[in-house]
Amino acid sequence: SSSSSSSPSSSSSSSSSLHHPPTIVDWLSRLTSRSDSSLHNLFISRYGNDPGILEDRYDAYMTLLRSSLMQGFDDQRPVVVVASPGRDRVFMGHTDLTGLGGPTINSTTKQEILCVMQVVVPVEEGNSS
Repeated sequence: SSSSSSSPSSSSSSSSSLHHPPTIVDWLSRLTSRSDSSLHNLFISRYGNDPGILEDRYDAYMTLLRSSLMQGFDDQRPVVVVASPGRDRVFMGHTDLTGLGGPTINSTTKQEILCVMQVVVPVEEGNSS
């Protein structure tokens, strides 16, 4: 599996979210209201349809975004949220050196890495120095 990144997009007639990445406020609004069917469908495709697991993932994303605000993220600047599945590698082997260590058993886990990123100074406002 590869890493996934996604942006919630509005299913309303407003197309602004299609042209501008969402802010933390946008993300929190969509996660809290559960009104964004495309985001909900993305969660189902990623995590399955178990209501308990979905609720846990919604909570994890909201906790991450709220924590980002407390750490100084700007609530009006766009953010990107990335989720990467956890991996286990049993026995030996090394991903960078083919043949090192012998056979391995690789699998994904329920754990994942969630990351929120924000550009602090947009390119058009910054300088090249």
